Amino acid sequence: MSDTKRQNKPRSALLKKFSDTTTCHGVVQIKNGKNVWTKLMWGCVVITVFSLLLWQIADRCSAYFAYKTSVQIKDVFVNEIPLPAVTVCNFNRYFNIDDPIEQLAMNELSTVLDNRYSVNNILYHRRNESVNYFNWTEPGFSLRKYMMDKGWNFVYGYNQGVYFPTIYYCTLGKTVACTYANFTAVLTNHLGVCYTLNVNTSQTIAGKIHGFTVVLDTYQDQYTEDIIHGNWEGGILFQIHSPYEPPQVSRFGYSVGTGTWCSAAIQKLKFTNMPSPWGVCNPANEVLKYHDTYTLSACMKECIEKRITDICGCRGPSIINPEDIPECSPVEALNCFAKELAKAETVVTPQNCNCAYPCNEVKYQTTLSYSTFPHVNGAKQAEALFNFSKSHFRTNVVGLSVYYESLTVTNVEESQSITESALLSDIGGQLGLWIGISVVTLFEFFQFIVRFVHNEIISLRKPKVTKTPVLDIQLHG
Repeated sequence: MSDTKRQNKPRSALLKKFSDTTTCHGVVQIKNGKNVWTKLMWGCVVITVFSLLLWQIADRCSAYFAYKTSVQIKDVFVNEIPLPAVTVCNFNRYFNIDDPIEQLAMNELSTVLDNRYSVNNILYHRRNESVNYFNWTEPGFSLRKYMMDKGWNFVYGYNQGVYFPTIYYCTLGKTVACTYANFTAVLTNHLGVCYTLNVNTSQTIAGKIHGFTVVLDTYQDQYTEDIIHGNWEGGILFQIHSPYEPPQVSRFGYSVGTGTWCSAAIQKLKFTNMPSPWGVCNPANEVLKYHDTYTLSACMKECIEKRITDICGCRGPSIINPEDIPECSPVEALNCFAKELAKAETVVTPQNCNCAYPCNEVKYQTTLSYSTFPHVNGAKQAEALFNFSKSHFRTNVVGLSVYYESLTVTNVEESQSITESALLSDIGGQLGLWIGISVVTLFEFFQFIVRFVHNEIISLRKPKVTKTPVLDIQLHG
């Protein structure tokens, strides 16, 4: 028997045994075919279904690695919902400025902080006058403290020798009164001193009278803004946001004019976002230095402020962290802080700040409606009650109501369109559909391959046996 035949004998036996015992459909039909044509037909069938199987598996894997997500929206009814934070700003930044030189300096400060140097092609840039004015102040002058002192006072206003309350009316629900002590002052660059409502109060009944209501005096007759250097509007700008999120009223606020009542009906939305590669959030990066809860606005705030303090070596008037960095002097604030702030607001993005969208986020869907405030008879009553002209409400006072229109929380949750379990189920289904194999069959193939390789290695290691030719020698006598 030749060497080739000896080597093929164990190989053929192994193939015959595998085809007789495997649970993979079609293989035994090729082996047991009665003639060549039957074997050929079953061979084509097996090759075809294997090709379709590989195509389907590739399609399922491609769909999984596309990292698609599905979104489930569900309204959950609750017994109570905590009131959100409400930040209120006056369009006028500075009050009680009587000195014309001081007014000139504050106009220039507003212009620089707003990065607004020209209007109608006319250059309004008198930085030297501003710096000179602030240089006249006492040593250790704090621009932040000055801006806070000159800002909108939530306790009272002063006009023509008379003190007026800023908050005429404030309630949380129908029975709980609130005061200025329930608000936290926040210094902003574009709107001066704003106030954020921070209360640990929940609304237990839907509707306007069970939410937050406040009536405020804006003291419009004391405005120091002008249309060249500051804001044009009169009234307030307010933002409804999460208590864990720093306000961005100048970007996302709603305006209310004087003599107007604004009713803001809100709906709480809770977002659950998928991490990369399915979504855009990054749970490993949700750690901030000065905020306990990660939000996109908090991350951007820290990034921009770090950029400015690194470049200027000092903190601008609206920056409170880090405390170990000194506050900018008026010269530094005007020449460096304002310049870098304007640049950062234009150039800095979430991408170059490494700020991803949060994995968990709370937003408030808001519907606004407006009405005239107060009505004619109400203005007469206010004149007698507060001892000022009935036109005062029309030109100075605004009303605001913030409330839940229903005690439901809308959960918007992202999830994987195809999970790992679903991928395995898809592949298993394709294997069973086309060639009828299971995990056990895969082990059969694995065992066959191991034995086949083992036999081949043994056959290669065996020494070759060669036949010695026998010579037939005949002796003739």
